[in-house]
Amino acid sequence: MKKRNSLRNKIIIFYIIIVISITSVIGYIAFSNWKQSTYKMVHLMLEDANNDIFRRINKLIRIPQYISGVTEDLIKSGQLNIDDEKAREVYFTSVMKSNPPEIYSFSIGNEKGEYYGTRRNKDLNLEIMRSNKSTNGHSYYYSITKDSRAGQFVGDYGKFDPRTRDWYIVGKTHKDLVYSPVYRHFVMNDLALTVSNPVYNKSGELEAVIGTHFTLSKLNGFLIDITKEKKATAYIIEEKSGKLIANSLNKPNFIRQKENDLKQLSVEDIEDPQIKKVFELYEKTSKDNFLLKSEIGNSHIKIDKYKQNGLNWIVITAIPDKQFTSVITENIHKFGYSILILVFFVILIWIKGTQYFLKPVYGLIDTTKKYARGELLLRSEVIRDDEIGELSKAFNTMADELFSVIESLTERTFQLEQANKDLDEAKVIAEKANEAKSIFLANMSHEIRTPMNGIIGMTDLTLMTKLTDAQRENLNIVKSSSKALLRVINDILDYSKLEANKMSFVNAPFDIVATVYEVSHLFEICAKQKGLYIYTTFESDVPSKIIGDSIRLRQVLSNLVGNAVKFTRQGGIITKVENLEQNESSVKLKFTISDTGIGIPEEKLEKLFKRFSQVDDSNTKEFSGTGLGLAISKKLVENMGGEIGVISTVGLGSSFYFTARFDISRDQQDEVINNNKEISISQNEKKIKILIAEDDAVSRQMLTKLLKRRDYDVVEVENGTKAIELSTREKFNIILMDIYMPTLDGLTATTTIRSDENNPNSNTPIIAITAFALAEDKEKCLAAGMSDYISKPLDIVAFYKLIDKWLNK
Repeated sequence: MKKRNSLRNKIIIFYIIIVISITSVIGYIAFSNWKQSTYKMVHLMLEDANNDIFRRINKLIRIPQYISGVTEDLIKSGQLNIDDEKAREVYFTSVMKSNPPEIYSFSIGNEKGEYYGTRRNKDLNLEIMRSNKSTNGHSYYYSITKDSRAGQFVGDYGKFDPRTRDWYIVGKTHKDLVYSPVYRHFVMNDLALTVSNPVYNKSGELEAVIGTHFTLSKLNGFLIDITKEKKATAYIIEEKSGKLIANSLNKPNFIRQKENDLKQLSVEDIEDPQIKKVFELYEKTSKDNFLLKSEIGNSHIKIDKYKQNGLNWIVITAIPDKQFTSVITENIHKFGYSILILVFFVILIWIKGTQYFLKPVYGLIDTTKKYARGELLLRSEVIRDDEIGELSKAFNTMADELFSVIESLTERTFQLEQANKDLDEAKVIAEKANEAKSIFLANMSHEIRTPMNGIIGMTDLTLMTKLTDAQRENLNIVKSSSKALLRVINDILDYSKLEANKMSFVNAPFDIVATVYEVSHLFEICAKQKGLYIYTTFESDVPSKIIGDSIRLRQVLSNLVGNAVKFTRQGGIITKVENLEQNESSVKLKFTISDTGIGIPEEKLEKLFKRFSQVDDSNTKEFSGTGLGLAISKKLVENMGGEIGVISTVGLGSSFYFTARFDISRDQQDEVINNNKEISISQNEKKIKILIAEDDAVSRQMLTKLLKRRDYDVVEVENGTKAIELSTREKFNIILMDIYMPTLDGLTATTTIRSDENNPNSNTPIIAITAFALAEDKEKCLAAGMSDYISKPLDIVAFYKLIDKWLNK
């Protein structure tokens, strides 16, 4: 048997030769020496960075060293008498004025427990410190006069004995200048160090310790400046404790846990895992140079020790080598030119190669195209005994089979066309039958509803007559059952009308606020019986007067609010109205009814808006219903140019929302609702005069009744402007101020009253009463000058307690 000449083997050998050639050339040019040169450059930069860091640290700590040393010399030479109050104050203040703000305190404590010095307060203003017999051992602070003397008394910071301070103890236990451990300073809220310098008398006895205190936050800035150009990262860490002193990432070296309580961070808190790893290796091996590999490249890390008397720090500097492209730029250029040359030759070779290898393929392609155009009897010529020849034979076999299949499909297509015609006719018949069914159901529901109204009406009339207990109980059962049946019939009738396109919609002007509140009021009693709250809120840009079908809107709202009450056992229901978009003639509103009820499983949400469908359709279901309410609501919303949907979580509650488009009443086009409105009750006692500023008449009436139950004098106004006018003429014990009101809001009114010194109520307690109960709303009220805050709906007991609180003050 003749051995087949394989085209696949030829192509593989061809590309192996090309790949080996290109890889060899590229590898030699690009990777010959760049790694070693890069490593040398990185090590030089690390050495340079650490040297710069050491110089900057020395420069920072040299200042307090110099101050302490000079002061010690002046004291020993007698040029500075610490017991001379004037000389001492002038000297300490002059030193602080002439040095940078990092030196926040300069002081001296002695073995008698006396303490003197000058410090910077939180505003960086200088203050003189003094603690001796004259201050009874307390630490007194004074402002500084123009002649650098103690001025006005600033404050008493309690008992203070310098001998108990770490910096004094450290200085006392050393014979020479020493640095204290890093600590948190209570004034500066920063990490700090103290240069402690003991002062001995001629007999060698310790007389005092000079303390020059300075902050370390500037070290971060030094590290940033040094590492910025080198694109390096640097940390300064206490060697033994691993506590963080400074870093070049401008991240905090400590965190504030509580007020005036700082926690110094450590190596474990550093986010860079490489720095943590290097610190662990350094502790174990004492090595000072590391090369760590990661997904983003190699990092070169160097560790150097910085030691002073009392200071044991290490400086960790890391530089990634991926940034040093300058070293290999020349090689990259060579690499690019080589690639271009190689690509050029590869293309030439490929063109010549394909002319030989793929000539039979072109013949097969040409045959395939003609076959696709309909020349079904055409077959490919077999030229070679290789893969291309096998492909030609396979094509011819496929063509024979396909020709047979096409003939069969032609006949089948004719049969399917005939079947489709039959299906179209059946569809028309089914649609007509469905329409007839809907019309019949609508008519029958209406006919049943009429006698049911008679049954309910006559039952009510009979219940008004004199009856026995048994008769009254039976009639109440009849009435309850009739109403339940009527609700079912109403649902069927509404849905039937919608299905049969008989539901009429009327456009007429109506008050959106009144409509929504009416629906909420319908369910207030039922909600209260279940222990639920029920709120209604409006966004500020919702138009007051709109044109549409208020009856259908009320029907949708009643269905959704009723369901929310029905399926909620604790918590409550909130109805929210928002303005989604508005133009000169129309507005699109969004209504959201949120509850804290049982929630709906995600897999059952799709059943909600289908007719005759319920989430729980088992024989043991807890909640009854026809399953038509939401289907009716969906069709009503769609007829009002909107859409309906739901978001629900099992156990947490549901939020049903829908949109609807309405026309805007021209004479009320600019009227908007200013706030949410809610109602509550309470109790109180004294004869007091109280001003109520509230735009909602129902809320004003409710507040007035609550206050008059305690025999208070109450004056009502409906906006901030009138509240200001009345406050200038009459004195009140308390002002109750709504936040959002027309003409002038409560925040602005409060600010105006507070800023007018001639207003008799400029210091009167002003209490905010608003439906907005978020934390930021309370902050706004207090920032505007209000004394306190309470949210709607009012808790009666809490309301009276708040009134009593401010009356007692």
